[in-house]
Amino acid sequence: MPRQLENAGEAHVLNAELLKQRYERSSTRVTALEELVRTLQDLLDANGIPHTH
Repeated sequence: MPRQLENAGEAHVLNAELLKQRYERSSTRVTALEELVRTLQDLLDANGIPHTH
């Protein structure tokens, strides 16, 4: 029984770490996409091309 609890604890820590990494990657992707959108909007503005926000 103690080994099962230890395994369950290790699995919980591993799952928590995997979720944290997934969140961090997703957050990084969102930030990168936001920067890309801003850059594209700036390019459109610089070239006088209309766009919607």
